Amino acid sequence: LGGAVVRDRAFFFTAFEGYRQKTAVPLYANVPSQRFRDEAIAALPFPETKLFLDTFPLPNQPVASGALAGVFIGPGDKRNKDEHLDLRTDFRIMGGNLSIPFTIGHPYLEQANGLPATPTIWNTRSRRVSVSYAVAQGRWSSETRFGYTYNWLSRTDSWFNINDPVKAATIPGLRTLPKIV
Repeated sequence: LGGAVVRDRAFFFTAFEGYRQKTAVPLYANVPSQRFRDEAIAALPFPETKLFLDTFPLPNQPVASGALAGVFIGPGDKRNKDEHLDLRTDFRIMGGNLSIPFTIGHPYLEQANGLPATPTIWNTRSRRVSVSYAVAQGRWSSETRFGYTYNWLSRTDSWFNINDPVKAATIPGLRTLPKIV
């Protein structure tokens, strides 16, 4: 969307783009077998042991008897989304052009990271603004620019947010699992 605010003097332009995408990615992982799980829980009889082992699926490929690990092959989820907004104004001032573009973006990606129950999430915030004044006369031109860019990226691995099922979180987002001494 765009147009003149004042004929031949001031203009504006806007654009918005957004998308959502959900697809599957192939996963191939070595995971603990049932024998390993049983031995680990017997050796470490803490709720956290089971909590940790539950993040791994059981092998779905043939496993040798007595094996401690097996292979899991299967699909994992991948979700992308993005909202992107561009705004721009142009002004004709003193024989030159003053341009002020502003951009906002919110890319997001959630993808299974080796195991189906343990996605990694990338959440991004992006802001950009710049001011430019350009003049051209005869055989010369001049441009002055100023800009500001802000980018923030958060990466979260889902296993980091596992909470103790017995004890409530005292600070949201922080682990509450007790130390194993």
